[in-house]
Amino acid sequence: MSIKSCENLFCIYWEENKCILSNISLDVQGNCQDCIYVDLQKMTLTEARKQMRKKLESTYRDCN
Repeated sequence: MSIKSCENLFCIYWEENKCILSNISLDVQGNCQDCIYVDLQKMTLTEARKQMRKKLESTYRDCN
Protein backbone atom coordinates (compact mmCIF):
# COMPACT_ATOMS: atom_id res chain seq x y z
CA MET A 1 0.00 0.00 0.00
CA SER A 2 1.27 3.46 -0.92
CA ILE A 3 1.01 5.85 2.02
CA LYS A 4 0.50 9.49 1.14
CA SER A 5 0.81 12.44 3.47
CA CYS A 6 -2.59 13.99 4.18
CA GLU A 7 -3.56 17.09 6.16
CA ASN A 8 -7.33 16.64 5.95
CA LEU A 9 -8.15 15.15 9.34
CA PHE A 10 -11.88 15.40 8.56
CA CYS A 11 -11.61 12.82 5.75
CA ILE A 12 -12.68 9.29 6.67
CA TYR A 13 -9.53 7.94 4.97
CA TRP A 14 -7.18 10.04 7.14
CA GLU A 15 -5.16 8.19 9.75
CA GLU A 16 -2.14 9.59 11.63
CA ASN A 17 -1.45 12.26 8.97
CA LYS A 18 -1.62 9.70 6.17
CA CYS A 19 -4.17 8.64 3.55
CA ILE A 20 -5.01 4.95 3.97
CA LEU A 21 -6.30 4.54 0.40
CA SER A 22 -3.98 2.70 -1.98
CA ASN A 23 -4.94 4.95 -4.92
CA ILE A 24 -6.43 8.43 -5.05
CA SER A 25 -7.55 10.81 -7.78
CA LEU A 26 -6.63 14.48 -7.75
CA ASP A 27 -8.43 17.33 -9.46
CA VAL A 28 -6.67 20.08 -11.44
CA GLN A 29 -5.92 22.00 -8.24
CA GLY A 30 -4.41 18.93 -6.56
CA ASN A 31 -7.37 18.30 -4.24
CA CYS A 32 -8.32 14.70 -3.49
CA GLN A 33 -11.46 13.62 -5.32
CA ASP A 34 -11.86 10.56 -3.09
CA CYS A 35 -12.24 12.55 0.13
CA ILE A 36 -15.34 11.77 2.18
CA TYR A 37 -15.90 13.99 5.20
CA VAL A 38 -16.79 12.74 8.65
CA ASP A 39 -20.37 13.64 9.53
CA LEU A 40 -20.09 15.74 12.68
CA GLN A 41 -23.19 16.54 14.66
CA LYS A 42 -23.89 20.28 14.82
CA MET A 43 -23.68 20.29 18.63
CA THR A 44 -20.29 18.54 18.56
CA LEU A 45 -18.91 21.09 16.10
CA THR A 46 -20.37 24.03 18.03
CA GLU A 47 -18.82 22.82 21.30
CA ALA A 48 -15.44 22.16 19.62
CA ARG A 49 -15.41 25.72 18.24
CA LYS A 50 -16.17 27.18 21.69
CA GLN A 51 -13.41 25.13 23.32
CA MET A 52 -10.89 26.15 20.65
CA ARG A 53 -11.77 29.84 21.02
CA LYS A 54 -11.26 29.58 24.80
CA LYS A 55 -7.92 27.88 24.28
CA LEU A 56 -6.75 30.54 21.80
CA GLU A 57 -7.96 33.40 24.01
CA SER A 58 -6.10 31.91 26.98
CA THR A 59 -2.91 31.49 24.92
CA TYR A 60 -2.97 35.08 23.67
CA ARG A 61 -3.80 36.41 27.13
CA ASP A 62 -0.75 34.63 28.53
CA CYS A 63 1.48 36.15 25.79
CA ASN A 64 0.59 39.76 26.65
